[in-house]
Parts: sequence; structure tokens; C-alpha cells
Amino acid sequence: MKKLSLVCLFLCAACISSRTETGVANTWRDASLLDFEPGRTTHAEVAKRLGPPSQLVNLENQLVFYYLNEQARSKGFILIVYNQTRERVVYDRAIFFFDKQGILEDYALSLEETPYVPPEPPEKKPAEGSGG
Repeated sequence: MKKLSLVCLFLCAACISSRTETGVANTWRDASLLDFEPGRTTHAEVAKRLGPPSQLVNLENQLVFYYLNEQARSKGFILIVYNQTRERVVYDRAIFFFDKQGILEDYALSLEETPYVPPEPPEKKPAEGSGG
């Protein structure tokens, strides 16, 4: 009976692993896109290169583009009597300050330096009506 209990315990055990990413793609980590020059670069150029920001903040004399990318990774195991999980969350941020004319005054990146991974292109679906 003791062996049967142990076998059941191990058969009901499970490991878990997950990865989630929310927010905008952290394209600001792509070195080829990151040649912004305070005093010259416009907010239109930043938006064109990085896409729409997570938040737009309109201050009295400034416009702020705030970009956020959140990556979470979880690992754990589940037993009948005991469960354990660990989660690590990394927030990668970029913030850009523009004057009233839309010219870049300053910008900063978070220290996390999570690598930029370009999104995979969507799978092509066969055209409707084509035989296969």
C-alpha cells in the first residue's frame, strides 16, 4: 500500500513553465534604431521608429513618450501536498521628453537591457478556393 501511495504521488506531480510578455515591443533595444539626437530628432521620428508609445503624457511645457515592455517567466512544480513556483518579472522602459515644438530634449532607457527580439511574421494561410 505504501508503494502504491508513492506511485500515485509521483503520477500526480507536474512541472510548470511559462513566459509572458506585455506592453509594446522593446524596439528601443535595436541599436540600428537608436540614433536619436536631442535638439534634432522629432516626436514623429521617434514614433515612426519605435511605434506608438505605451503612454503619452502632456505636461505644461513638454510632451513625454513612455514605452513599457514587461516580461515574466515562471517555473515550478506541483505535488499533491506541496507546490512551489518562482516568477521573475523584468520591466524594460524607455522615456522621451519633447519640447512644445516636438523636438527631443532628452531620453533615457532602463538598465534591464532585455534583448530586442523581432516578432515572427504571421503564418501565410492558403488562399480560399485553392485546391490542395
